[in-house]
Amino acid sequence: MSDKKKGRALLWIILGIVAFSVVGFMVLVGVAVSIVSRQEKVAERGVLEIELKGALTEGPSRNPFEDLAGRFGGDKKQHLWNIRRALARAADDDRIHALRIDITGRVGGMAVAEEILDLVAEFRDSGKPVYTYLSGDLAGNQPYLLATAGDRIWLPPQAGLMVDGLRFEVSFWRGTLDKLHIDPHFIMYKEYKSAGEPFTRYEMSAYFREHLTAVGEDMESRLVSVIAQRRNLDPKDVEATIDRGLMTATEALEAGWVDRLGYPDELESAIADAVRLDEYEGIPVGKYLKAMGKTKIEGDRIAVIFGEGQIVAADSGSPFKESRIYGPETAKVFDDAVEDDHVKAIVFRVNSPGGSAIGSDYVWRAVKRAEEAGKPVIVSMSSVAGSGGYWISMGADKIVAQPTTITGSIGVVMGKFNVRGFYEWIGANVSDVTFARNADLMSAFEPLKPEHEERFRAWMDEVYTQFKEKVAQGRGLQVNDVETIAKGRIWSGLDAKEIGLVDEIGGLSVALRLAREAAGLPDATPAQAYPGPKDFFQMLAEGDFDVRMSQQLSLLDISLAPAVRSLPGSAQFLQLLQELETPRPWAIMPSIEVR
Repeated sequence: MSDKKKGRALLWIILGIVAFSVVGFMVLVGVAVSIVSRQEKVAERGVLEIELKGALTEGPSRNPFEDLAGRFGGDKKQHLWNIRRALARAADDDRIHALRIDITGRVGGMAVAEEILDLVAEFRDSGKPVYTYLSGDLAGNQPYLLATAGDRIWLPPQAGLMVDGLRFEVSFWRGTLDKLHIDPHFIMYKEYKSAGEPFTRYEMSAYFREHLTAVGEDMESRLVSVIAQRRNLDPKDVEATIDRGLMTATEALEAGWVDRLGYPDELESAIADAVRLDEYEGIPVGKYLKAMGKTKIEGDRIAVIFGEGQIVAADSGSPFKESRIYGPETAKVFDDAVEDDHVKAIVFRVNSPGGSAIGSDYVWRAVKRAEEAGKPVIVSMSSVAGSGGYWISMGADKIVAQPTTITGSIGVVMGKFNVRGFYEWIGANVSDVTFARNADLMSAFEPLKPEHEERFRAWMDEVYTQFKEKVAQGRGLQVNDVETIAKGRIWSGLDAKEIGLVDEIGGLSVALRLAREAAGLPDATPAQAYPGPKDFFQMLAEGDFDVRMSQQLSLLDISLAPAVRSLPGSAQFLQLLQELETPRPWAIMPSIEVR
């Protein structure tokens, strides 16, 4: 046999081994997923346990590998939708005698906390007691707000209560860019549009500070009023206590902010005694959901579509894939729901600071197509639905927001970075051969020249005008009136309702009620996350195994440069920098840390 033939034979042997290994691995993973997906059994008399220890996502992942990772020691994401499902079932489940919520940190924005408060309030209507335990060293604003969901709040004896009021922090990177010899060029429509400010300014502008202050005042007022109402305290006393900043556990008990100091085992004994259990039997929400199994819904239903994260026009292969809204993909989900004869209405749950104007418009158009097909669309806004997040919402029949939802930001921003100075600083250079006057318009090695800015502004004028016209069309307003509330300004949910950008204040439950009313459906019509999760073998059959696996593996990239990413706001900066590296109109908000 010739060397050439021997080489080919060896290559085919290697490829065969690799293929066999991959297939074998896929089968093993499929078996593992099937095993961990088996239905659980729960105690006949127990306490439902929910642990809130990190950011919650809105809806369930369609990736079965996430469940597998959670079962074998990895972090499994919690979803508001699954908490809703568990609480709704537990309220009527005779096996569940009480609810215990352990809170160790923030779970998202204030509107997420308010959503959980609403869900727990619905559960409390069953007459079953709710206990909350603040298990961290220091319980801050949002964890304590969550804790007020409980009939009884427990705090460890050595813990501190630091409900010190809200603070907005925005990281500005112009000084860093100066040191790196990078020159930022941004155009923002209009004066309140602040997404480019962290790159072009050393501190926030007066306009930026003005609308942050207005939103913050509404949030602070809401924090005070909820605490006062839930704890039966005078609002003035609540404000005075917040101004003190930090309370010891004993001071918190004496002030009536908590009901008991104690350890987890003491809490368990107290719950068992209160609901007359022979011994405490905790049922984690994940186990309870497994025991519920998959509920097959027959007949008419409401499809709940989740839109979470930055909006992009197409799949960019980014490691942040799981937390983005892909315009064409989300539009297709709407189209599928329209074609589904069982779906009679759609609720669109939005939690997005915006992103690509093109990607946003894809989704807006899909919403309009759904309505034209006779299927009402109701938007439920979570913590933020601003700029592109409002763009994808504004065409709905009704919009519902929490009082503390950040929304509006009707405007666009475009920019680019001139990195020629950086190249020269590190000893590099770029040479070019140019064949047209404006061939350098998109170049990262040239400043924004007057003729470039003229062309960019022509584009942005058109996008901004279309944005306002579509707001006017969707909200029944005059374009001139929209201009007065646009200009890139953000609004709280309460103010957004006053100016006509939002229809009702509330959470997902309110949106579901409006959807049933709009479609003429009975109150008992079920809601279903749409599309439903795929199992391993569905993914394999549909040919997207490699895509889903690569999504899991690409999460490793997020852990790179931990020293840089540990700086406040740096992760958002790096992500936004990546998004804005190609000049285009962006309907996006700045990154705001609420503390």
